[in-house]
Amino acid sequence: MRDVLTGILNRRAYEERLREEVERSLRYSEHLSLILTDLDHFKTINDTYGHNTGDVVLHWVGRPLTEHTRSPDTPFRIGGEEFAILAPATNMEVAHHVAQRLVDIVAEARPPLDFEMKVTMSAAFACCPVNGTSASALFAHADKALLQAKVDGRSRVCGPPRGTTPETELAPNRCSRRRTGNASTRQRGSPAVVEADLPKNEARPTQRVDRA
Repeated sequence: MRDVLTGILNRRAYEERLREEVERSLRYSEHLSLILTDLDHFKTINDTYGHNTGDVVLHWVGRPLTEHTRSPDTPFRIGGEEFAILAPATNMEVAHHVAQRLVDIVAEARPPLDFEMKVTMSAAFACCPVNGTSASALFAHADKALLQAKVDGRSRVCGPPRGTTPETELAPNRCSRRRTGNASTRQRGSPAVVEADLPKNEARPTQRVDRA
């Protein structure tokens, strides 16, 4: 059950493994962290440079998700530019560190293209049983934190607010920016220009997107 483009496990494998790992976490009273990542402005990359370039970027980003996570952690591609990492026996502090390292690595590296393009990624995390005791609750908290990372400027890591429990309603999240870069804050739904670097001597496109 592998994704053809990236070579990592696909959404079906993710859904099965998430249920299994949540059950194991509860059975043995161990932490389990779910990390979600999403490439920033990926739709604009596709629209500006074409889907072949987008495929190169997706294939490229699959490597750090495999090579720069720990051996017990498992990466998955769960959507177009969306990825998940299941991290067994991992508390929130360690999950934050793992997610931040991936965000930094992607921002500092460059995909193998004929021109230089800077790609950034946002990430979020949630922990079982601290934030949720079911697969759906764990995903809901991590997914909302990922949206908050986008709203707060992208290229950063966001986690559930302190004190979040399985009974806590989804509330505003806490985010941390990656170590380098200047991402501007915007509200959800407001337009944003692609942050990918353009080829040298090429004018910046005026195309805008609502959210990516």
